[in-house]
This record gives sequence, C-alpha cells and structure tokens, in this order.
Amino acid sequence: MSNWLGMKDEDFVAREDFIARVDAKLAELGFDDYSLNDILISPEQLDSELGIRAPYEKLRLALLTTFAMAVRYGRHPKFKVGVSNIDPQTGDMIVFGINGQIPNSRLTEAQANDRAVRSRYTNHPDRASLDAMARKGMATEGLIQMGTLFHCDECATSLTNTGVKLAVCDLTKIDEYNMGLFLEGEMGPGNQGASFAHTVKKFADAGIRILDIPLDKDPVKQALEEGIDLDELDRQMGVFTDGGNDQTIHMFAQPLSIPVLAK
Repeated sequence: MSNWLGMKDEDFVAREDFIARVDAKLAELGFDDYSLNDILISPEQLDSELGIRAPYEKLRLALLTTFAMAVRYGRHPKFKVGVSNIDPQTGDMIVFGINGQIPNSRLTEAQANDRAVRSRYTNHPDRASLDAMARKGMATEGLIQMGTLFHCDECATSLTNTGVKLAVCDLTKIDEYNMGLFLEGEMGPGNQGASFAHTVKKFADAGIRILDIPLDKDPVKQALEEGIDLDELDRQMGVFTDGGNDQTIHMFAQPLSIPVLAK
C-alpha cells in the first residue's frame, strides 16, 4: 500500500522512531538537555501557553489543504514541499508557498540537475513565505506556520527571527530520504546532516512549539474526501513573486477560511 507520494509504507519513519533519532543526534552533538518531545504541544495548551485561539479543526483542515496544494503546485517530480502561514487567532490561511529555486537564479539545465548546485539556489517556502509577508509590510509576530515536511535548521532561523510561535506538521510524513538528507548526512555533496536536530534546539531556545497533527496515510485523498474546495482556493490566490522558474509564493487578498464543499 502506498502513501501520499506513491512510496511504500516502509519508506516513511514511524513517529516515535523519528523523535528517537532526532534526540539521539542532539545527544551526539552535545545537546543532551534538548528533546523533540519537550517542544511538542497539545491542542489544549495552544491558548494557555501561546495565546493561539485558532480552532484545532481549522488547523487540521489547513494542514490537509497544504498537502493537497503542495501536490497540485509542486514541480519536483517526486517530493512535494508546501508551506502555509496561518492567522493564530482565526486559523485562516494567509500565504501558501512551494519549494523551488530563488527567483531569477538562471541556472543552466546541467546546473539545475546537479543536486549540490541546485540545493544552494533552492528557496524553501518556509522562509520565502515569511520574506513575502515582510515585503508586504505584514506582521509575522505570533504567526503559525505549517508544512508537509519538518523544518530544516536554516528555515528554523527564519522562524525565530520573525516571531513565529507555532510550527505544525504531521510527524508520520517524514520519509527516509529526507531523514538521510537532513539528519544523518548520508546523501552526499550538499547534504545538511544534523539539520533536524539543530531545528529542535533553535525552536526550544526561541520558545517555538510544534503541534503534531496526525493525518491519514494519504492526506491529499483525505482532503478531497472531506470536501476541501481546491478550485475555490485557486480562484482566491494571487502570485506574489515568480522569478520565471519554479519558486512561487501565493498570497491571498485577505486571510481565507478553508472552503469546504457542502455534502
């Protein structure tokens, strides 16, 4: 049986295994007093600890939508990385972005196919979406950011600098390829080994918490089954920046509640 990217179940890391492997890397780096478990937060704690009043159900729908939109817009043939920035009080979506090259990077085909080169010109939507809001003069303090993948430590720095207080993801959707790339350093030139571990330390130091929302095996199918209206989202989105290659940030004219079709 396949998961949302068409890979086999064994290609993905079990939640507790992911936590254990990140914590082991933290200990290896000398950060023994840090643990991923320590920065996880429950839905019941969001208001009392972070002042976030967005309803949990709206956050769950927004995460489902982020997965579905990543597949719809993502241009990488295998990995679909998407991020949404969410209003902490209403749960409405403000910005959606996909992984891609920085605008106007002008790489040749050979350079774009060289992973070590390409990774240096990749603009992760985590930070690109925050940059887009800053350029529009929009406040990011207290923002919620959710994504299809655990944050790398470079993007974690952007979150700490811009006042994001909550990161949302599904810890069961981390695959072995990205574990090798961002934790174990097994993927060759351009890898970011130990990145996930450094993310945990940076988040802990900055007071950023992680909300783990478990979704179905295939969240894209789940989004469609629950009636999320992706076509309406298409109509509401504008393109904020597009350098002519594959980095696109979509900013809504106003914060948008996830549209759900009547059943």
